[in-house]
Amino acid sequence: LDRRYELSSHIPAEERPVIFIGPYEHHSNELPWRESIADVVTIGEDADGHIGLGQAHAAAGRFDAAERSFRTAVQVEPAFWGAFNALGGYLFARGRIDEAIDAYREVSELAPSSASAHNNLGAALQMKGDLRGAAEAYRRSLAIEPAPSAYSNLGTVHYFLGEFDEAVANYERATALAGQAQSIAETYLRTLRGGGTIYFAGNGGSAADAQHLATEF
Repeated sequence: LDRRYELSSHIPAEERPVIFIGPYEHHSNELPWRESIADVVTIGEDADGHIGLGQAHAAAGRFDAAERSFRTAVQVEPAFWGAFNALGGYLFARGRIDEAIDAYREVSELAPSSASAHNNLGAALQMKGDLRGAAEAYRRSLAIEPAPSAYSNLGTVHYFLGEFDEAVANYERATALAGQAQSIAETYLRTLRGGGTIYFAGNGGSAADAQHLATEF
């Protein structure tokens, strides 16, 4: 509707609705809001798998209450890496980089096999100016899961260190991985435009995902 009728140009941002959805919202309930002019804010889960109160407070601009909720979650379940990750993300967004680094270090220790944990730590160290530390964190992330974003981040660190050959090599790896996704998308388009068929399959819950994907295509 917004694309067709340009509703956003007639309704000021402060007057548009904000829709809060949880981490388990059904796709068919979420999609209509995302196609509207509303701002859709996803509230993640907490250490107990419930709606994350801290994220809800942060989304509403109640930052003191948000921080209390994040720190309470850490105290209640100190072995749950997700609580530290949420706290680190909040602190990073608020510009409190040293505290974010501490939280992300806890995440990387509690979940050493999580690529995103090391990537987040690298981003915080990079923001602080610890480029060597950031590079090491990005390498740990890439050793677990080669991802375009981590390669790009590592390339940027090498660039600022003046290591231009390494920067180029990592940027090329990032581009190559991103290109794979582009290639898959182009294959889909060629198949559909040529009158072909794409099959989506799933078992159990993923069967519903397959139905949603097929419907959107």
